[in-house]
Amino acid sequence: MVLANSTIVSLFLSTGITSSFLQPVAQKLADLLENKIVRIQETGDKLRKLERTLLKIQSLIDQVEDKQYISNTSRLLIEDFKGVVLDSDDLFDKIHLQLYLHNDESDLDSATKAEVSTKVDHVDKLFKDIEVYFISEIAKPRPPQTLAIPYSSSFLDQSSVIGLVKEKAEIVKLLLADGYRNKENISVIPIVGMGGIGKTTLAQLVYNDPKVIEKFDQRMWWVCVSLEYDLIKITKLILESAKNKVCKLSNLDSIKRQMKEVMLKGKFLLVLDDMWNESPSDWVALKFLFSFAAPGSRVLVTTRSKTVSSIVTTIDDLRCFSPTPLSENDCWEVIKKSLKTKVDYREDLEAIGLELAKKCKGFPLAAKVIADALHVKSTEVEWNALLKCDLWDLPEDKNRVYQVLKLSYDDLPAYLKRCFVYYSIIPQSEKVKVEDLIQIWSAEGFIQAQGARRIEDIGREYLDKLCSRSLLHISSNNDVEMHDFIHDLARLISTNLCLRLEDTMSAKPTSFLSQNVRHLSLLCKSGQSDVSAAKLEESYRYKKLRTFMLFSHVSQVPTNLSLLQIFQKLFEKFKWLRVLNLTGSGIRKLSGLIDKLKHLRYLDLSDTAITNLPEDIVNLYALETLKLNNCTELKKWPLNFEKLVKLRHLHFERQGQMSSMPKDLGKLTSLETLHTFTVGSEEGYQIGELQNMKCLRGSINIKALEKVADSQEAEAAKLQDKQYLDKLELHWDVTRRLTDETKLHDEGVIEGLKPPARLKELKVKGYHGSRLPDWICNPLSVNAPSRQIEKLVLGSCPELVNLPSIDHLTSLKELEIYCCDKLVSLPGLPSSLKRLNISESGISKQQCEEGGSERKNVQSIPEVEIDYQLIPTAPFPML
Repeated sequence: MVLANSTIVSLFLSTGITSSFLQPVAQKLADLLENKIVRIQETGDKLRKLERTLLKIQSLIDQVEDKQYISNTSRLLIEDFKGVVLDSDDLFDKIHLQLYLHNDESDLDSATKAEVSTKVDHVDKLFKDIEVYFISEIAKPRPPQTLAIPYSSSFLDQSSVIGLVKEKAEIVKLLLADGYRNKENISVIPIVGMGGIGKTTLAQLVYNDPKVIEKFDQRMWWVCVSLEYDLIKITKLILESAKNKVCKLSNLDSIKRQMKEVMLKGKFLLVLDDMWNESPSDWVALKFLFSFAAPGSRVLVTTRSKTVSSIVTTIDDLRCFSPTPLSENDCWEVIKKSLKTKVDYREDLEAIGLELAKKCKGFPLAAKVIADALHVKSTEVEWNALLKCDLWDLPEDKNRVYQVLKLSYDDLPAYLKRCFVYYSIIPQSEKVKVEDLIQIWSAEGFIQAQGARRIEDIGREYLDKLCSRSLLHISSNNDVEMHDFIHDLARLISTNLCLRLEDTMSAKPTSFLSQNVRHLSLLCKSGQSDVSAAKLEESYRYKKLRTFMLFSHVSQVPTNLSLLQIFQKLFEKFKWLRVLNLTGSGIRKLSGLIDKLKHLRYLDLSDTAITNLPEDIVNLYALETLKLNNCTELKKWPLNFEKLVKLRHLHFERQGQMSSMPKDLGKLTSLETLHTFTVGSEEGYQIGELQNMKCLRGSINIKALEKVADSQEAEAAKLQDKQYLDKLELHWDVTRRLTDETKLHDEGVIEGLKPPARLKELKVKGYHGSRLPDWICNPLSVNAPSRQIEKLVLGSCPELVNLPSIDHLTSLKELEIYCCDKLVSLPGLPSSLKRLNISESGISKQQCEEGGSERKNVQSIPEVEIDYQLIPTAPFPML
């Protein structure tokens, strides 16, 4: 993306992104110096010098980036430093890997030592260039701050507001209501949402509602908190708003005494607009003022942060209020209202106006920005010109959308800035699952270790913080989403570091990006392999890539030989890759040169036509995640798969795919994700391979349990040690012939498959035993799973006759039974059960209806379905 507008370049230069990438590099270097390189005297000394010089340069850059406007030369020097930091990170990664492969016992090879020396010399020279130039740059006086965001007030031209009717009515109703349960003696109601979505406008509408004014005896106070949180300052602002005069007091105790006097005079409505501070202790200190409030007083808080919302709210079970994005027609109405007061409105331009409204993406602020841009434009040519440009190309005083949004980015700590800008390479049309994004962040080195905490748990905390600040959103399908304007913001900030290409894009001059681009994605939408091939070849200029993601919408497997050859060249060109995603690319095979990607940590080949994995893939010693979902043609594992000792996530979920497991899989003791394990009879494939996999978490489906010899072999899996497993599926071959031998065999095997105590979901399918294991039936059993079990499924179990009582499973919410022909009665059920589903079994619909033998057992369950028909039951009692 080329930024022609110098104002936007200045606006987004001071991003702190350089510092955010230096932080993990410095930590990696410190780790090398402390634990590994210390005995390699000469190299260690040079790396210590490199560390000091990098930090000196960063100190100078921090001072320059703090200035709003800087010269082009400074920008180029900062880009040079960014490149040095990223190159150094690659070098340190190489050293780490080299020492790991040699068990930290041997010296570095001569080529790596020479690379260290060259890097030190390069950084020394850069420091001299930067020091000379930046000292004079820092000394320059600052120009006037023209990009400041104005403070809000309670005044509002209500005639210019479109929408928010429903939200306003709900909040007004809440403000006027009496007697609802509070955690505190005053009610605090939050309004949450992205910058520019209309939170302040909604608060203004509520604040100026006649019923609200009457309710609070016109004791109405408005304070704009904003980014700089200071308790004394905020308290003074509240007092000034209440008394309508300047407060000259500086002592907090004196201010509080006056506040107490004012608050006791009558109930009030206080609006705290634009609250950013996420410290619970700071809120407690401010909230102490409200202990003097007259009964019935209310506080309305607007914030971009869901964390702030959860801290300040005092009403039990109160949902967050958030302005609904405007429709395209509503955005056009906002633009029209503004135009009628400034220029002669022309109805013949309405078609263009509606297209302009689409650019607003539901943001009322964007609609106002476009209206301002049309202030002196009245011709069709001028309106069309605005339609073709992006919002960030508008003149300096019209860039309010990104000024407002950038505040949310500026408030992020460095470790979250890295994660945020990285998302800019994900096309808006694509969906990324939560676990995938976190595993990619981990592969890129964005997640900082915290003692013994699991990296993915820390990553989820990062994601939650970005969602809390309204920069990301997690859908009900567990997809990570980002609003279009926020996505544009991320692209602006990540320029020269992240690049997103589309095969339908017209050619643009992107060569200036080649120095520091490290993360690249290519979206293939055209379905024409020659176009895709050209775009792939274009990516080869970025030789230091760490990320290559291909998002393909090509429905057919490409047969173009040149395209297949280009994929193979990836491994030769991008030796520093850490993340490689070829999902949906249609490739049939991978080149044997894949082992050149020594730094690769994340490889996704899902939804491809690949027939086999190259044998050299086992030499990817740094690989952490391998995804092979829906690879329908892939049937064989490479030899020596157990060499991938750092592998933590192995995904292959399609039914029928990979009929056997890799041999000696049990040596991969770091595995956390293994959704399927198919038991084999031969050594190296047996269920005992699971024995030492204590890190397994989430869910696992153990198939072909008929191949387990006996209960002792089943016990060898040591499932009870897998304390992080939530879901367990136990599958026998449902096509087996039923005999007395299979019955006794299955009963012994299932008894040995004792699950971990924290299991939440258990599914048993194809089991030939006539009874359930002791660890389910006996609440006093040492090996019984705890009561955190929520779902139990029994399917295709032809010999189950009478189930014992399971009323001790007091967390059970769902019980599903199907294809259990001999089961003619239900056991004792726990009162926690919310759903019962029985089909194709011995229990009939009539048994569960009024007058039936099982009616008493099921009548208090909210949802009962027998043979695909719902059975009416008593209303579920309200708690």
